Amino acid sequence: MIYMIKLSNIPPNFQHNCHLIILFFGLLFFIGCQEIEPTVVLEVNVIDKLSELRDSVTVSIYTTEEDWANEVNPLQNSQLTNKNGRVRFFGLAAGDYFIDTKLNDSSSNLEGKTRLSIDIEGSFSLEPTTLIVDKNLSEMLSEAQGKKWQMTRAELFEIDYTDDLSCLLDDELIFYKGNRSGKFERRVGIDVCSGESNSLGTWRLNDSGTKMTVETENGTYIYTILQVSSQSLILRQVFDFDIFEYDIYYEVVE
Repeated sequence: MIYMIKLSNIPPNFQHNCHLIILFFGLLFFIGCQEIEPTVVLEVNVIDKLSELRDSVTVSIYTTEEDWANEVNPLQNSQLTNKNGRVRFFGLAAGDYFIDTKLNDSSSNLEGKTRLSIDIEGSFSLEPTTLIVDKNLSEMLSEAQGKKWQMTRAELFEIDYTDDLSCLLDDELIFYKGNRSGKFERRVGIDVCSGESNSLGTWRLNDSGTKMTVETENGTYIYTILQVSSQSLILRQVFDFDIFEYDIYYEVVE
């Protein structure tokens, strides 16, 4: 899945309105205006991997990760994309948002989840966002013969921490296909972290597909799925040696 978010500002003369008295054909008109709070219209355009517009996709927006994970309390009513693959959410303020998309019909089972931050300086912003939906999470994450993922980058508070976790770069996480669950394998690379070893176990997704639990003989690990596609994966996790949540980027090993 690819997500691109960009919001631009309208010129500042839209920040305030004014009071006008207009004499037109002998009639007096009074137009009253008031200060406008900063606001954003978020336009989401949904396409599939073939770049085809997808209508009837349910798009929901949340303000907290917990609500997003449980798919409850959306900020606004969920919307279905129109024939142009588009929905718009009006009246958003600056802040963090969590987006969920789903398409379930007789021929497709597509979904996508992501988060974005909106930062505005003017009074009004509008620019399209393109979101590519992909196969469902289980199909993207796993394969019958095992789908291999390898870490490429690590971030903490958006700061690159890859060097601090370099001993994990040649490890492989392998997910075997199941119905939202399956067998799991970790293969440790040549550069071994302290206390790290090969392990076998299971993986499973929560109902909303935002959390994944991996259970092995070495312990139980819970990951937040920030983004997943057929070729890339971003997991948020806490390591045994730390209390902070790291964002770990993975790519498929061919």
